[in-house]
Amino acid sequence: IPNGATCNVSSTELAQHATKPPTHLTESDLLGLMEQHGVGTDASMATHVSNVQKRGYVKLDEATRQLVPAALGLALTHAYTLVDPGLVRPTVRAAIENACARVAKGEARKKEVVSKALGVFERKFKQFSRRVDRLPTMLAVAFSRERDAGTLDSSLQRTSDYTEEEWKQWAAKKKQENPEKDFTEEQWLQWLKEKEADKRRWR
Repeated sequence: IPNGATCNVSSTELAQHATKPPTHLTESDLLGLMEQHGVGTDASMATHVSNVQKRGYVKLDEATRQLVPAALGLALTHAYTLVDPGLVRPTVRAAIENACARVAKGEARKKEVVSKALGVFERKFKQFSRRVDRLPTMLAVAFSRERDAGTLDSSLQRTSDYTEEEWKQWAAKKKQENPEKDFTEEQWLQWLKEKEADKRRWR
């Protein structure tokens, strides 16, 4: 159509659309991103994908092969991001694996690589320990949001009914019992299962 040409409008149509969130990653998408960011090896990447499913961080949609984040995975991601964003980013893991590859090629010394890696994780451990008291509240809030949205897995439903104060009391008690050891989400869930077995009344 040349510039300045006149055209007759035969019809018009007004359509309403809304933006949609991106689809969840498939197993192959996740493997591709892990390879892109240098996380894992050809022998270990498939195991990592399997582990996040076994630990309840994501659920596999059999129809689409998409990995749908579960309440536990979302809660941990949000909590760890607030404590130390590096815990949920691929940079630290990728840097260490790259350093190990350099050792294998004779481009770096094992002792220096190990020393540097230990230093990185020691600093992160100390930072995490200083903020670990925040985790119960963060996780409780995340679980509560999932419950209110109706997307919380039934196996975690009782967990989300815990109040913030009860969370703090449990964390403090565990710390008193063993000051040198920090509790994990797996220990917490196991504790809840034991309470359920005792048939105690939950809120």
